[in-house]
Amino acid sequence: MKRTLERLGMALIAGAAGLVMVLAGVERTTLLDEEAMRRGTESNVPGSVFVLLVVGVLILTIAVFSALTVWGQHLRNHPETRQAPVWVLLAIMVAAGGFGLAGYASHSASLSSLDVVPTSVDWGFIAIQGLLGTIVIAALVVVGVRWTPRHQPARARR
Repeated sequence: MKRTLERLGMALIAGAAGLVMVLAGVERTTLLDEEAMRRGTESNVPGSVFVLLVVGVLILTIAVFSALTVWGQHLRNHPETRQAPVWVLLAIMVAAGGFGLAGYASHSASLSSLDVVPTSVDWGFIAIQGLLGTIVIAALVVVGVRWTPRHQPARARR
């Protein structure tokens, strides 16, 4: 169990890092586009932002796949493992997603009210969005493994 928790923890950290990279890249692109739109010019997004996005997506994808695999193997080897009810996991996803959406709407409204758009990323906003996104993805992994036939214990298949 210790090894499983270590691997899940590493996947959680890597997934959160990948998600933060994606969110930071999207935020930087959005800010540059908004600034260019207000000036009446085309936005000039640096190539490093696209590299950040691609690397973030790759890290996030590998981390989610790793978490799905590790948790699925654990459940297959230990079918007696108790899990949270699906309704609890769905409630967690809806609550965290709702808070994330409300935060995004508030952030967008505050940016549109500014006279000058900052071109630097607000790391507090990215941290909150990253935390809420990580909570949603972690709950999705647990639900996903539960409903994937390949990862279900043999006694549960019909």
